[in-house]
Amino acid sequence: GSIDVVDVDKIRFRHIWFLPPDTPEDQRELGHRFLVHDPTIHQDQDICQKVQAGHATGIAATGRTFAEPEFLLSHFHQRIVEMMSA
Repeated sequence: GSIDVVDVDKIRFRHIWFLPPDTPEDQRELGHRFLVHDPTIHQDQDICQKVQAGHATGIAATGRTFAEPEFLLSHFHQRIVEMMSA
């Protein structure tokens, strides 16, 4: 998944998961129900909210501060999407 920073006090979470096209609808719904309780999602959101709170103080400039690791992670995600699409 990914988190988009919408504003200082607002984020948007996107969850991406890969399932075979013939996955039954009841299994998809079960996955959605478990997603709400996934601890890593809430941990990621908490981290982003703390960073945004830090930016709101004016001490830290907003923006992406770790461009190289973010590029590598984005590249890795793109490779997964390409592999799954092939």
